[in-house]
Order: sequence, then C-alpha cells, then structure tokens
Amino acid sequence: GFQAAPGAPWPYPKVWKNSTTVYSLNSEVFQMTGNMMHCGIMSEAVQRYLKLVFFEKNVRVDRRVKQIKSLHIFVEDEICHDLPDENMKESYNLAVSESSTLKAKSIWGALRGLETFSQLVYTDSDNTYYINKTDIIDEPRFGYRGLMLDTARCHVIQ
Repeated sequence: GFQAAPGAPWPYPKVWKNSTTVYSLNSEVFQMTGNMMHCGIMSEAVQRYLKLVFFEKNVRVDRRVKQIKSLHIFVEDEICHDLPDENMKESYNLAVSESSTLKAKSIWGALRGLETFSQLVYTDSDNTYYINKTDIIDEPRFGYRGLMLDTARCHVIQ
C-alpha cells in the first residue's frame, strides 16, 4: 500500500469527484449539524471528529478563498443503532461545497462519511485548514464484514 496524499481519502471510495476549487475552514466557526444529534453515538462521533479535523491550535484563516461554515449530516434511518448489523446499509453521499452535506442510510454510514470528511481536510505550511470541493458516493465493497485470525503466529519459537 501507499499513504494517501493530503486531502485524499484512503481507501478510495467507490466514486470520488475531486475539484481544484478550494475552501478554507475556521475551527472557531465550523460546526456539524444534523437530524441525529440526539443519538449518543452521533453526538460523540461529531465531537471526536471535530478534534481530529482541527488538530492544530494556532491556525490562520485564508480570507482569499470562500469558507465552509458547516457540514449538515442527514441520516435516513432515524433509529439510533448501538452496533451495526449484517442488514445495515453503510452507504453515504458526501458533497463538499459552500453548503456541505453528508447523507447516509444509517448512523453507521454517517460515521463512515465523517471518517472520509476528516481525511479530506488538510493544512498548509501556514497552519491554514483547507478542503477541496468534492463529491463522494461510497458503500462497503462487501455486504458482510468479517474477522481474520492469524493462527500462524500462535507458536513461540525457543
């Protein structure tokens, strides 16, 4: 494998349309809103991802480019599932523009979209946050997630 470039998601989503249009983000103004903020999983994830996205403390705001002030998260299935299940739809659509939106079928799809959004944000040498105009449509490659056990490493060599 290789490391993704700044502002690029990894692994690559199913559909990724990236643009050269750049927006700035201001950590003091930017907020994430949505219809599932009453769900503990979503509200905790939003707080966690805001800290991940805005990891630097002393940042500058580039006033030469337009600023994104919010990401609106809309979850179609309004049930607050504690854990994903085998029938859950984890697909999402992420549109980064002046009015950015993340639309997901389930709360767990929204979490996948938040992870992708956090990977799209990058900083320059002046500690300014940027994100490119982007449209992403993504879903898990396989319908069922599994677990792999590495049984070859269970023996101690003396």
